[in-house]
Amino acid sequence: MKKKYNYELEQRANLRNNESNPVSRIVKELIEHYHLQDRFDELQIMEAWNEVLGNTVARRTKKIYIQDHILFAKLESASLKQELLMAKSRILTDLNKIVGKEVLLDLIFV
Repeated sequence: MKKKYNYELEQRANLRNNESNPVSRIVKELIEHYHLQDRFDELQIMEAWNEVLGNTVARRTKKIYIQDHILFAKLESASLKQELLMAKSRILTDLNKIVGKEVLLDLIFV
């Protein structure tokens, strides 16, 4: 006896397969939907501060935060501020490279 093709059954199976997205894709869609990508990029940059500048600078950094695409870094010593000011453009480039796009527009040492 020949089986009858069930189009509706195939449609439900396809729908089920399409709904089983990887978790990373679902999270990415949620981030896009709620417009959180900029904030995640900023957090990624702040976490990379120690990696980019090294442990010596990280230990002498009291506080870092980002506001309006400007990273503010509160440092312990004036001499360290002067030294980092000379490397400001390289630091900005390296930090932006972490996320693969230009997130930071400026860097201010406080």
